[in-house]
Amino acid sequence: KQARAACYISFTKFLYRLTKGYIKPAIPLKDFGNTTFFKIRDKIKTESISKQEWTVFFEALRIVNYRDYLIGKLIVQGIR
Repeated sequence: KQARAACYISFTKFLYRLTKGYIKPAIPLKDFGNTTFFKIRDKIKTESISKQEWTVFFEALRIVNYRDYLIGKLIVQGIR
């Protein structure tokens, strides 16, 4: 679960850079020295990415780099 959360945070930061701010990055929560992954599902600060944003991102990624597109699709399947 921690690996998926870390991957999700990194992935959304990548999406933010790739889409020039269209998709907001996930922000890890750090309360009073607690780690980022402490009950990550209950304490996430950012809203989830909409299906439209996922579709736009994956279409753009497929055009840019097909290998990264496939990796992203596998990560999303692991998150579900």
